[in-house]
Parts: sequence; C-alpha cells; structure tokens
Amino acid sequence: MRPAQIPRRLAGLSLSLLAVVTAVFLMMRALPGDPVEAMLAEAGAPPEQVQLWRRRYGLDRSLAIQYVLYLGSLARGDLGESILYRRPVTTLIGEQFPSTAALSLAAFAVALVLGGSLGMAGALGRGTPLDWLSRLLAVGSVSLPTYWTGILAVMAFSAGLRWFPASGEGSWRHLVLPALTLGLASAGVVARVTRVAVLEAASSPHVQVARSKGLPDGLLLVRHVLRNAAPTVVTLLGLQAGFLLAGTAITETVFSRRGVGRLLVQAVVTKDYPLAQGCIMFAALTYTLANAISDVAAAWLDPRVREP
Repeated sequence: MRPAQIPRRLAGLSLSLLAVVTAVFLMMRALPGDPVEAMLAEAGAPPEQVQLWRRRYGLDRSLAIQYVLYLGSLARGDLGESILYRRPVTTLIGEQFPSTAALSLAAFAVALVLGGSLGMAGALGRGTPLDWLSRLLAVGSVSLPTYWTGILAVMAFSAGLRWFPASGEGSWRHLVLPALTLGLASAGVVARVTRVAVLEAASSPHVQVARSKGLPDGLLLVRHVLRNAAPTVVTLLGLQAGFLLAGTAITETVFSRRGVGRLLVQAVVTKDYPLAQGCIMFAALTYTLANAISDVAAAWLDPRVREP
C-alpha cells in the first residue's frame, strides 16, 4: 500500500465501523422489552430503583440522544458499563479475549494446514482421491452448521472415544475439539480457493513457457505457480482470520468456553445493550483490521493488485 492511500483506507475503515455501530445500536433498541426492567423489576426491585438505573444508563432519554451520547463515548474510547455485570465493557472484553484469541489461532492453523494442503494437493493431482477429498471438504464445510459439527465432534471424540473433554478449558486437550469445529468451517473454503488459484496460476502463459523451456517441476511450482497464487490465498486468509476471530460465538457456546463470543450471546439474551454493542464493535474492528492486513500483504506479494 502506498503512503498516499493510507488516509483513504482509514476513512473507509472509519465509515465501515460507523455503519456497524449504527446498525447494532438500532437493532439492539428494536428488541422488545427494557433490559433494566427485565433485570430489576422481575427481581422485585421497587419502581424508584428501576427508574434510577434507567437514568444511569440513559435509557430514559430519546433514541437520538442515546445515539449521540453513545458516539461521544466511543470517540473517547469508552464502551460503557455492562448492565448485567455492572462493570466496564472494555474490562470484560479484555478478560475474555485471551481465550477467544487462543481458539481463533488454533482454528486458523487447522484451516490453513488442512485447507491449504488439500487444496494444493487437489490442484496438483486432479481426479485423484485427494482432489475428491478437497472438494468434499469444501462442500461439507459450507453445508454443515458449526453447532452441528460441534455436537458431532463431542459425540464421537468425547462421549464415544473419550479422547478429549467436551467442555471447559485449562489444557491443550480442551482446545482440540473447539479448534477442529471452528477450523473445519473455514478449511473447506480455503481448500476450494487454493485449488482454483493454483490451477489458474499453473495454466497461465508464462508458466507454460517456463515449462516448455524444461524448468524442473519443483522449481516451477515454487517460483511461478505458488507465487502467483499467493495473493488470492492471502486475501482469503485475511477474510477467514476475521471470520474466525469474530465468529466464535457458536463454538464457545457449544463447548462452554470463556470468550468474547459467548459473552456476546449472554448480552443479547439479557438485552445488555452496552455489552452487546461493545462485543460486536470489537468483532467488527478485528474483522476489518484482519482484512486490511491481508490487503497489504497481498499488495506486497503482487504489485499488480495495488491500486493506482
């Protein structure tokens, strides 16, 4: 990325985050019921105390004023206070993030190793069993819901074979099944795109010329095919990295793991506006940053994808 392009990218990033913030703010307010009344009135709190807490969180003000105040808090780096936990949202996310990061990194490794190797093997050996396996993985990862894959993994490897624990955390064995479940959701897409990118690169004219000149297959693969296919795969990996970081909610819930995703589920169920908005804002930010990093990496690998 050229230095002159950085302000434009930052402006695009800011607008994307503003759109996400606005959409999440409106969707959370569209949910039926009031979070404070649901938590306090049902617990038997007097109406005066309910109104006191509604004023504390600004819920007694108009929607427009709430939105302006929320944007002002975001500009100061303040995500607000959780209604459910009555603690700062940034603190709660910071406490849960290490678990989510560990799961996302392990799942990314599964997607990269399994999807990348099968995609490459399928492209280099079209029609072989590995090629069919890569196609099957691509179709299966798109067709099977993550929660269903997780339940199958628990039934097979925890309840059946008793190899790995079904829930909790504390050791690497607790991470295996969640990482496989989440990683398989991306491995098929990585395998599919890697296969197509390698096939397109292998059929390009300059590769055919290099092959006709007698360049060894190994050198041809590394120097020309993989180099040309790399920008496409790197861009996809950036998308998948953002998806894995932002999409852990189902996996963390199925395996009862701590994490930002499970925190988001609890926030939505209890209508905890500040916490839900903070979690989604955090997910959108990580997704956008992962895409920006992959764009820079792809442009570095192939100058042709750089914008004029």
